[in-house]
Amino acid sequence: MRWLIDEDVPVKLLRILTTAGHDAIRVTAATPDAAIANQARAEDRILVTLDSDFTNQALYPPERFSIHHIRLHPPNADAIVTAVMGLLASTKSLKGLTLLGRTGAIRIVG
Repeated sequence: MRWLIDEDVPVKLLRILTTAGHDAIRVTAATPDAAIANQARAEDRILVTLDSDFTNQALYPPERFSIHHIRLHPPNADAIVTAVMGLLASTKSLKGLTLLGRTGAIRIVG
């Protein structure tokens, strides 16, 4: 799978995904949200972010963007890796908007 890891997500997730054979890259620091979303879409990547701005379905419709918003508190690296890897193990399709919380994944399909 192809991933775009936002700058607010611990780099540990990038390393784990890359080690597992995924094509994962990190967002360039200070890139505007719209540019990040458009990069993910243009490169057919799944965006992983802690930024709740990406849950705005009017700006980032789930039928056009694949975004995983992580809502773990505190958002420590191990919890984020566990949540994302658990999602990978439990589903085949990662398209649309996915909210990852302590109780598991909640998918919103637009």
